[in-house]
Amino acid sequence: MASAYEDLVKALRASEEDVVKGYGGNRAAATRARKTLMNAREALNDCRKELLACGKGPDKGGTEPRDVTAQFNVEDAE
Repeated sequence: MASAYEDLVKALRASEEDVVKGYGGNRAAATRARKTLMNAREALNDCRKELLACGKGPDKGGTEPRDVTAQFNVEDAE
């Protein structure tokens, strides 16, 4: 899960400057932004598939759930 999510975040961060320039009228930046956002879409689908597999659990053909909170500095919601 972690790698697919990281790929998604990287793709979105990479497109930020080009998105702003594209909205400003820069055609080349808009083209780059669309390409980068398409890659983000693919990363989003990969992340979704991994989350679905973890949610099923190994007894139903999925994968073993993993603790990735340390990778993302997630604090307890309590």
